[in-house]
Amino acid sequence: VYMVSMNGAPYGIPGIKAGWIKAENTDSPAFEGLMSVRLIDAYLNGKIDGGKLYLSKTVVATKKNVNQIVPWDFFKKPALVNKYMKLPLLEPVANPK
Repeated sequence: VYMVSMNGAPYGIPGIKAGWIKAENTDSPAFEGLMSVRLIDAYLNGKIDGGKLYLSKTVVATKKNVNQIVPWDFFKKPALVNKYMKLPLLEPVANPK
């Protein structure tokens, strides 16, 4: 039986590195917040239209790519904040019907 997890919480990352969690679909609440504020700013400044659906970036992490997980606490590291601020805005996806 393999354990697969979701969320990317900091306390699960050692489990991925150790191999007892085989994979984890990660999503950083800090990254979601940062991208949400950027999208709101873009909307308020007329750079994007409203009424669109945006999905947050996720990383399916395994032992091989665990370093690609966006940390939950990246705001503590200015270099990471700058890195994520320079990313392009998220692209809208089709609204579910």
